[in-house]
Amino acid sequence: MTTVLITGASGFVGKALAAEMARDHSVVCMSRSRPNVDVHWVRGDFASFEDLMQLDQYPIDIVLHLGAVTGGCLERDGTEGLGEYANSGDPPALVGRRSRSVLFR
Repeated sequence: MTTVLITGASGFVGKALAAEMARDHSVVCMSRSRPNVDVHWVRGDFASFEDLMQLDQYPIDIVLHLGAVTGGCLERDGTEGLGEYANSGDPPALVGRRSRSVLFR
């Protein structure tokens, strides 16, 4: 079974995607608050390498990056941190989306 990591799973899109994907995949969500979906949940910030290391216990095949940094650092920095973490071992496929805060500074 494919294991999918979804960042930003407590948001509207992330929560709906996690619920849908959990039908056919093992889903792990990483967000600052619980997504209220019946999946594995890791509390953390994808801009923090230490928080990302909590994911080492899951055999992640695909990362769906929907999370946004709402304060403390630029979203670009968090996305770069997630990319570096994903490439630190056996890299999974990384699928991301860009928000206005990444495109326009």
